[in-house]
Amino acid sequence: MLRNLYNSLNPFQISKLNLDKKVVFVIGTGRSGTHLIGRTIGSSSKVDAHIESTDFFNKFTQLAVNFENVNTQEVFFNLLESYNKFLKKSSKNIILEKTHPLIWFAENIKEKMENAYFIGIKRNCYATVSSMLKHKGVLNWYDQLDQTKPNRFLGITEQNKNSFKNLPIESKCALRWKSHTDELFRLKSVLGDRYLLVDYESFYEPNHTFLDDFNKMINEGLEFKVETLKPDSLEKWKNSLSNQQIENIKNTLF
Repeated sequence: MLRNLYNSLNPFQISKLNLDKKVVFVIGTGRSGTHLIGRTIGSSSKVDAHIESTDFFNKFTQLAVNFENVNTQEVFFNLLESYNKFLKKSSKNIILEKTHPLIWFAENIKEKMENAYFIGIKRNCYATVSSMLKHKGVLNWYDQLDQTKPNRFLGITEQNKNSFKNLPIESKCALRWKSHTDELFRLKSVLGDRYLLVDYESFYEPNHTFLDDFNKMINEGLEFKVETLKPDSLEKWKNSLSNQQIENIKNTLF
């Protein structure tokens, strides 16, 4: 699908971007721990961190929710050109970009930026949905977008488009989680050694190797300020979701 989109664009739009910096993109679904990753990597004094930058976050997000539109791809490449110029102004050689909806353009970015790296984060479905239900920014999409047409951002497919609109909200959030998680796994074969996929829950393990793996991926020796996390918080979703909501999620996915 994406290759056909590339072929529909002219050579100028698919030319490589010239950026002599390493850019790390944090991708995933909302409420899955992308902020935690962003803050952790951004804690290094050698990293210029942009966590949902107001200059580009909303523009990239609007494109992501309209992923199926071929014209969106053309707009995206033009926006990426502008973003490249913005990044060149950074005084640091390592830049972190935490705009998680760019998951839907990661393959495009890899084609355009030779020094682009990616961190994908996945989280327990029930915990993610529980957090989604508390966040108006997540729930607002169901009012703004057409729920009767396929949309990868929301998890609407040809198979479920006729029933999606009438599902309970926790089931809709679960399908969004699934769509993003499926894409996180698909990207492993596409992004190769420029991609690191991590579990949110692993951050709570005292001997996790994520930061070492990250330094190895970008060939750096950065030092970070790691936040103190409470393992008990991993179980909060069990008190936030009702038994019926848990059952609805289970029935939707399994």
